[in-house]
Amino acid sequence: MKKKFFALFLILAMALSLAACGGDSSQPGTSTPSTPPASSGGDTGSIGGAETSDWPNGSVEILVPASPGGGTDLSLRAMLTDISQYGDFAVVNNIDGSGAVAIAEAADAGTNPLNKILYFNGTLFMNYDIGLIDEKPFEDLIPIWASSIAGSYCVIVPTDSPFNSIADVKAYAEEHPGELNFGACLGDLAHLMGIQLASQLGIEWTYVATGTDADRVPLIMGHNLDITIINGTTTQNYLADDSIKVISTVHGRDDSMTEKLQQVETLEEAGYDYLVNLPLVVYVPAGTSEADMNRINELFSASLESPDVQEALLKLNMPLTSIGDCKAVQAHLQEYSEQILDACQIAGLATR
Repeated sequence: MKKKFFALFLILAMALSLAACGGDSSQPGTSTPSTPPASSGGDTGSIGGAETSDWPNGSVEILVPASPGGGTDLSLRAMLTDISQYGDFAVVNNIDGSGAVAIAEAADAGTNPLNKILYFNGTLFMNYDIGLIDEKPFEDLIPIWASSIAGSYCVIVPTDSPFNSIADVKAYAEEHPGELNFGACLGDLAHLMGIQLASQLGIEWTYVATGTDADRVPLIMGHNLDITIINGTTTQNYLADDSIKVISTVHGRDDSMTEKLQQVETLEEAGYDYLVNLPLVVYVPAGTSEADMNRINELFSASLESPDVQEALLKLNMPLTSIGDCKAVQAHLQEYSEQILDACQIAGLATR
């Protein structure tokens, strides 16, 4: 039963992945003469050797198949406040073809020099499994750094809503199937979580296409939406003066939450599982040297040790934790990709 549910929400989510929530823009990073010690390769890659790397040895474009100003984009820009001391970087947001254009461009990029890499998330694996892209993970695009995401999103309703808990929502929706309007930018993380939450509750609601988290709050306040899910940072900004009501936190509690938010019932306490929270991943094209892979992994991992980066990520309610070296990342994501493929196969939608 759990596999069937997991398959359903993943397949529905991927069908709408990255749909029309942004455009194409680039923003240069900054650089200084500072040069860190070159990576010696070591044993952190998948191939042994003592090759060294001076990456980045030129301007680098980081391709992001996600909208400017979203969590994926802003988390990268936060890390670049540290990484950019070692070179010139430009963040290029491109969701053309639901992100397929950026993915293809990254896979086709040369490796000598390595001046284009991809920053995306785990949905790339499902994109491949159901035939939305041709680029094969681990062969055409190699994941070499990844992070888990702490922090919680929140289920919110209007302040005067009769709903005070997830149980209230479930009871009402069971008697009025499809009547509740759930707001999300179609294909974004909130939409994925909405699909998963409705499946766990065994209910139906009507999805209303909206903009970002900040765009949905006025719609909730104006009673144009009955319910939605937004990030914890935006939530806390509006919860302070009771402009909205929070009925659940979907990933538990952490130290970044205000005391008021910490008092809200978690989804787990209500008897349900945590909702999807995809890993963020750096991919490089096939042919990238072991030393360059290690070097990128080291720079991204080291950036999370910067107090300024951590402060910026906390403001986004996105505390990140590096999964480990290249071997650890690939082992972790191999297991993750197998779970996704299994889900696609159970649903009968896998094309690979």
